[in-house]
Amino acid sequence: MGFFQVTANQEPVKEGVLERTFNHWFEFVELIRNEHANCPAYIYRGQAHSWPLKSTLDRLEGEYPTKRNFSGGIPKAFECPPAGRDDHLQAFKAAARGRTRVPIPDSQEDEWWELGQHHGLATPMLDWTLYPFAALFFAFEARRVEINGSFQEPDRRYVYRVAWHLVEEKLKTGEDGPSPIEPKLAITQRQFTQRAVFLKMPQECDLEEFIRKKFPDETGDQALSTRAVLEIISISGKEWQECLKFLNKMGLNRMSLFPDLDGAAKYINDLWQLDFDSSIGQIVSRRD
Repeated sequence: MGFFQVTANQEPVKEGVLERTFNHWFEFVELIRNEHANCPAYIYRGQAHSWPLKSTLDRLEGEYPTKRNFSGGIPKAFECPPAGRDDHLQAFKAAARGRTRVPIPDSQEDEWWELGQHHGLATPMLDWTLYPFAALFFAFEARRVEINGSFQEPDRRYVYRVAWHLVEEKLKTGEDGPSPIEPKLAITQRQFTQRAVFLKMPQECDLEEFIRKKFPDETGDQALSTRAVLEIISISGKEWQECLKFLNKMGLNRMSLFPDLDGAAKYINDLWQLDFDSSIGQIVSRRD
């Protein structure tokens, strides 16, 4: 038996979506141990807030929904983003010229999006992982995040799980839906250590809404007859520091998930909030 018993408030599956509410992060650990350990390969995503499951490029387009009419005529603005996605990507390719370590053919669009995602470009990609505890880390890693224009400590953190093999059953050939992309570029070890998977999202696509539309019949309270395609796990954010300490002892931290100098530096900074001595151990240096 574990330290915690999973006693979460759980709604019936509705339109393929199962919602769970946990009062402590360790209930998530028990969920993985008791229910998810022997499941097929699912993909997970951690978020510090319940932001919609949309890509960063979709959010950017939502902030700038109109394009100015430079001819000075009527209308004064057109109902479309200032730049199309092809223009956005071409502008990044031009700006990246001479700055990439690995040559990428111009025709390899997904690889260019992957490179941009790695370096902070707004892209149609959503980051997921095959590791549930990596997702838990990303849900809790930031103490404060921007919510409604101000930085706050979230009351609740979120982990999402998708049974992608069920989604693929519903996707028709040639349908413009979310598509999984395995990282291909050898630009960093980050994707491999995180067991990263990208979902390339169509324009104006929210993954939860997409699944609800695709699985209207997956509704009911009988677990054996109703499949949860998307699981939304809401976790109390009160014990965020203890959660990060636990994950650090498991070897899940900024240094292991971001195996570069940036990750090493941020990890050392993180030790201040994790408790420096208990996190890294007492190291006595001997001076000659």
